[in-house]
Amino acid sequence: MQKRHREATGDTVNYDPMMRKYIYKVRMPREEILHTLGEEVGGYELSCEIDTDSAVICFISAQGDKKRYYYDIEACEGHCILRLEAVAPIGSKSNIPCQLNPFMVEKLHAEPLPFAQYEKQGK
Repeated sequence: MQKRHREATGDTVNYDPMMRKYIYKVRMPREEILHTLGEEVGGYELSCEIDTDSAVICFISAQGDKKRYYYDIEACEGHCILRLEAVAPIGSKSNIPCQLNPFMVEKLHAEPLPFAQYEKQGK
């Protein structure tokens, strides 16, 4: 699991030290991001349930673990910035944070963006 996480991100650390916040660059519009994440397609370690009213994505592992993240999608020229922040307290146990990057890279062709750079920009 850790190996797939490292392969998906390379040397880019796109999350905070507690693995509660993530940032991605996605080359598709907001509606397509949400549609693609919500599609029931086999072959992925995770599936998603999306609550657009609350701006929450619930990631569900094959083992039935669930972890909810607030999402924010910022439209930019030619791409979107997708930010995720865990809803649950820090202490919740789950393998989903380690599965998240491979899933996002594979399903959305997302590019992990450096978290430290994201913080410095104040976004």
